Amino acid sequence: MKQVTKESKVKSLRTELRKIGSNARHTFTGIFEKTGWKDGYRGSVQTILLLDIKDEHGQVVTDHLWFNFTRGFEVANPMKGDVLQFDARVSKYIKGYMGYRDDVYGHPIEEDYKLSRPTKVVNLTHPERILDLPPLEKSHSKEEKDTTPTEKQLDFIKTIAEELEEEPPEIKTREEASSWIDRHIRLFDRAKQHDAYLDRVNEAKDSYLSGRSLIEVAEEMGLTVSTIRKYKREWETPKVTQAQ
Repeated sequence: MKQVTKESKVKSLRTELRKIGSNARHTFTGIFEKTGWKDGYRGSVQTILLLDIKDEHGQVVTDHLWFNFTRGFEVANPMKGDVLQFDARVSKYIKGYMGYRDDVYGHPIEEDYKLSRPTKVVNLTHPERILDLPPLEKSHSKEEKDTTPTEKQLDFIKTIAEELEEEPPEIKTREEASSWIDRHIRLFDRAKQHDAYLDRVNEAKDSYLSGRSLIEVAEEMGLTVSTIRKYKREWETPKVTQAQ
């Protein structure tokens, strides 16, 4: 008889999450066990462990899941054994050891499933225990945001305007500044490319008038033969006029 291990049981349960799919959010329940901490990109992050996660039909989809201890869980104010209801979406993730040590065994890299972004958290066991937390403070509302152009933007605009021999415009917002800079950088680049092209044409003229063939000049200057032919008559005109 095949022995059913805890790991194989978890894997079989997680396949239920895969069957649910990630196209929509669904309602789940879980039993609060404890909170913990994990290392995040910006420091330690508090987490919460739920056991016996069930879908809206009462089917167990996994025996446990860790979530970030979001504001929704905080407001639900759970104690061990409380049943929490929440909405979430199934998502895939990669787990296992991804380092370079050869002495780490038993943690192969594999694909697994979890529930992401839990919302609408409700403490079904003790709904009266909900916390009345103050609303989160926003750093800046839309009205409070500083929309004036930065000093760096204004300096850059002045520099580009001088290069293009234009008067610096009167810019009132950062958005206007960004738009002007993007538009005129393209103009500036095209102007530089055109100047570089004219320099190559002038060098081609000197090379052609020194007696080199059209093909040789074209290859040397990185121009097409048709381009050289276009300027050929113009280059030869002074010579004809001088001969007359």
